[in-house]
Amino acid sequence: MTLVLATVPLETILEGDNILSLLAEKTIGRGFRIYVAVNAIIVLCGGVLTGILSACELLEQLTLDRLVPISFSRVMPVLNAPYVSVLSFVAFVGIIYASTGAQLSIVSEMFSLVWLVVMSLFPLALLLLKLNRGRLPRTPNTPFCVVLFALVLVVVVFTGNVIIDPTISGYFAAYLIATVAFFSTMQNKTRILKWFYGVYDQFPLLHRWSLTRTWGAKIVNLTKLLKLQPVCILVKTDEINRLFHMILYVRDNEETACVKIVHFVDEELGVPSELEVNARILDEAFPEITIDLVLVAGAFNPVNVAALAHRLSIPPSLMFMSCPGPSYQYNVADLGTRTITL
Repeated sequence: MTLVLATVPLETILEGDNILSLLAEKTIGRGFRIYVAVNAIIVLCGGVLTGILSACELLEQLTLDRLVPISFSRVMPVLNAPYVSVLSFVAFVGIIYASTGAQLSIVSEMFSLVWLVVMSLFPLALLLLKLNRGRLPRTPNTPFCVVLFALVLVVVVFTGNVIIDPTISGYFAAYLIATVAFFSTMQNKTRILKWFYGVYDQFPLLHRWSLTRTWGAKIVNLTKLLKLQPVCILVKTDEINRLFHMILYVRDNEETACVKIVHFVDEELGVPSELEVNARILDEAFPEITIDLVLVAGAFNPVNVAALAHRLSIPPSLMFMSCPGPSYQYNVADLGTRTITL
């Protein structure tokens, strides 16, 4: 900074444009200024490429979790590039840039708020885990005061940014509401389709009009298609109480009518004696859900879980299990499944 003040006039510095390139020209010459500008362009291109790759990975995972339409996973024939994800990312960036009036200062300040919100998710998640952890292993153990201090610090910095420029909070709130509305819609697709069908059924004219005559059948078929997408429950025991609560969790939180109860058969212990009977009881107790029992010969480890996911065409993120015991040799993150704390 001292070199900048000694070389570049203060008025030029306060303008805030091309300071590094001006410093390069003042110290060495115009050729070095061009060199700095070219390097800056390369760095920015690398940042854009990193952003596109990160967005593609995120959309791919959201597609596997069935939070975004399956069309986002479509790839080009030769390059195998997810063109829908890339185009969606470019369109989203363009919408943000255009809605802010092409002002980079607003975009950068809004990015700082988004980053703070993402950072606040870590202490919030730790607080929720401290309140409802179940049998999840506690490694490492973060003191409660540290978690609370991190959360308070994020809130203070977020509030300070809003006080400095209150207009940024309006942009942030608008995009937050739009994002929450989008994912809420994706999470409740069947309920929304049922609502649309109810509205459609209230108007007999729509059943007779040639343009809308087939809407009812299309809504019903789409609802059936969404409900037939299966999820998987990984169980070790045949206790009907645990099985019941896991099925109940899936019914309340997942849009599916097809659940597969999977048990990895141990060579020494064999199949639990009441597992098949309890699966039939649960199938009758939940008439809106088709419950199938799948027995897998092999150990319960990450390799076999990945093979099962490939065999059943169910991503590990849609496989549910209860908390493993303290003697289990693998980490839950290695399995890639979701844990239900009972």
